[in-house]
Amino acid sequence: MNESAEYHISVSYLTIRDAAFDADRLRFHIESGDYFGVLATALGFIEEKLQECDTCTGTMHHSEELALTRMLREEAQHLRA
Repeated sequence: MNESAEYHISVSYLTIRDAAFDADRLRFHIESGDYFGVLATALGFIEEKLQECDTCTGTMHHSEELALTRMLREEAQHLRA
């Protein structure tokens, strides 16, 4: 059974934030097939939100989450190369 199968990835869009710029940036990576770019962009959105939460409250409650998100985003960017 050494049959080759044809696979197809269907593209669907998910709005992560309301800002049109962010949606365009994410859509660009999806349409170009840059899935590590999609991951890095989505992680960047999460990182920004965590930073905003800490800035608004004046605390550093999300420092561990920020460090993990940054590390994963950097790894995804590295895998794009």
